[in-house]
Amino acid sequence: KLVAPAVTSLPGVAQRLERELKQLERVQSAGVAKLVASGKRGDETWIATELLDGGVTLAEAISARGPIALDQAAHLIEVVGEALIEAAQVGVVHRDLAPKNILFAGQEIKLINFSLPVPTSERVPGVPEFVAPEQVEGKPVDQRSNLYSLGALYYYVLTGQTVHGGSVDEVHRAHVGGSIKTPSSLAPVPAPVEAVIMRALDRSPTKRFLTVRQFVDEVSRIARGEVDPKVAP
Repeated sequence: KLVAPAVTSLPGVAQRLERELKQLERVQSAGVAKLVASGKRGDETWIATELLDGGVTLAEAISARGPIALDQAAHLIEVVGEALIEAAQVGVVHRDLAPKNILFAGQEIKLINFSLPVPTSERVPGVPEFVAPEQVEGKPVDQRSNLYSLGALYYYVLTGQTVHGGSVDEVHRAHVGGSIKTPSSLAPVPAPVEAVIMRALDRSPTKRFLTVRQFVDEVSRIARGEVDPKVAP
């Protein structure tokens, strides 16, 4: 892939992009499409990733086949969560966690398209239905923002519907004064799974799980049938 010179010429972008690309090269998680190398060709920055033949995005899969089974949904969240955790350990946060950036490649699940480290326009980066409230408000993105997006993904794969629909403005209004339909009102979602999802989707970052690791561990425990009462919102 090539990054246009018009993007890298923006103040502060080129240096941060180069640094984050080098950090991403260190990520070895099986759940991340591996960044093989990056560099410069004239004024353009190039990025080479592992080749994934015949991949289908999560968005395409849900659109074609509808919601997925509970065990498959939990596995997907575990894989994506572990990928986010390893990326965070080398200093990189995914800023566009959404179904279009999760790829099914054979039996593998791959997180793709870590976005630029600095917004290139006034538009809020990310798919509106999966963007955390603080991101809509222009605040910095961190692990807790990814927690919200993971919760929104879990909701989506189990119900076939997004938490909120429409534009960023509509999502913002929903965050401010609206309420979220519970997953169990849309699909047969067990109470422990619903509790985990709703906690991850709390408008206040401080009321979500403390870390992505804690969230992933709770998802795994519930998938194994080990219900933990502490997950209740």
